[in-house]
Amino acid sequence: MNIYCTKCGAPVPEGAKFCQKCGAEVKAAPEAAQHVPHETDQHAPQEPPRYVPYEVPSAPGAAEPEAQRYDGFAIASFVCALTIVFWWLGIIFGIIALVRMGGNKKLKGMWMAIVGIVIGPIVGIMMMMAAILVPNFMRARAHGQMTACESNMKNIGTACEMYATDNVGRYPPSLQYLTPDYLQALPRCISTDLEYGYESAIEPDAYTIWCSGASAHTAVGVNTGFPQYSSHQGLMTQ
Repeated sequence: MNIYCTKCGAPVPEGAKFCQKCGAEVKAAPEAAQHVPHETDQHAPQEPPRYVPYEVPSAPGAAEPEAQRYDGFAIASFVCALTIVFWWLGIIFGIIALVRMGGNKKLKGMWMAIVGIVIGPIVGIMMMMAAILVPNFMRARAHGQMTACESNMKNIGTACEMYATDNVGRYPPSLQYLTPDYLQALPRCISTDLEYGYESAIEPDAYTIWCSGASAHTAVGVNTGFPQYSSHQGLMTQ
């Protein structure tokens, strides 16, 4: 244990009571030893461990993974399904795209392929229904126009007979003579929106009414200029 003079600080031999330098009385005073914490000291404050993510070292010369890209067949399937005309190609391209994406993780666009496969049959069914229903609708419309035209001719023929009764058996020289006493207004062909053709004769008295227009009722197989209504034969469709 080292002893030092409390007055001058000179070292004093062990057991001496007076300082040899200044002569002051020396009291034993041990040197205060500072406690320096060691790394293994349990009482020393320790920092909490920090998480460091582990990165897998890449092999030397290894290339970085490629980003996913949209499959061309998936895009073609989606576009074809929306174009309506090529809906069947949308189904084929969609199936090819799903097969390609199942074996290649770098391709994406599965939703496009599924939309092409689902929408394609729906569009195809709608087109087939339209192909069946539209001609039937047009045919039914044409038959309705034909029936309305025949009814108009019968009404005109009835008005001509009423005119002849009031005019000594003579039929009107034109249809304008029938309005407004026998007809409020002259009917028109519902198909072509044209006035009906008319001609009359004297001795023998006769008249003929026909539907004007080059293709008034050809949709139902009626020739041009028909149907006709005459004073002798009545209604004629051919």
